[in-house]
Amino acid sequence: NEDLPPKEAKDSRTFGPLPLTSILGRVIYYHRSPTDHGIVQNSEEAMSIDEPVLECEVDPEAFHSSSE
Repeated sequence: NEDLPPKEAKDSRTFGPLPLTSILGRVIYYHRSPTDHGIVQNSEEAMSIDEPVLECEVDPEAFHSSSE
């Protein structure tokens, strides 16, 4: 969304910050393109909780092959 003007981007630039009560989870992996993806560095405590999920449920190769 960084390259979109605010009228086209449906994010906090349009509607403002979200209340914490509206946040249901935490981002643990991002995927923007086949070459721009990776683990999101959260707090040390969160990383220890997220590690088992990342190990068994996130397959970076699947992201890459689905983008081709």
